[in-house]
Amino acid sequence: MKKMYSLCVRFDLSDNRQARISKHLQSLHENTCQSINGFVIDAIANYIDYQSYTREQLMEDMRTAMREEMQRLLVSSMPHQAPVIVPLIQPQTKSDEELDHELSAELEMFE
Repeated sequence: MKKMYSLCVRFDLSDNRQARISKHLQSLHENTCQSINGFVIDAIANYIDYQSYTREQLMEDMRTAMREEMQRLLVSSMPHQAPVIVPLIQPQTKSDEELDHELSAELEMFE
């Protein structure tokens, strides 16, 4: 014989949130053929699992999802064109002193 635990839940239909939940539960079997009991058990289990989820795990999952979505968007939005061929060696147009001056000016930013 199965061991059963029964729980009675009351909804205050004057509270908008509780009324919305009650309406959703009543429509479950019509829309999805899911029982109210199964839905409530799944909801409680998901809530408990979410509570044990650490903030670090949640942040890492969000970062992973964002990274994957951005990569997907980047690849799908890239225009299809012929690759640009850049020569490996370009002729030097500036003198060594000009290049040294530019390099030292850029390195000053990091000081």
